[in-house]
Amino acid sequence: MIGRPYVYALATGGAEGVAHCVNLLRRDFEVAMALTGRARIGEIDRSVIW
Repeated sequence: MIGRPYVYALATGGAEGVAHCVNLLRRDFEVAMALTGRARIGEIDRSVIW
């Protein structure tokens, strides 16, 4: 489900657009982890989903 943003970024901004898209998605993921109190990916479990 994250493939479409890469295609749009590539079409509008080329390689730089894709790099920017990756950075945005990474920051969003890091914020979500921080909001759930997780510092590492290994700490994500089923309790975060529910």
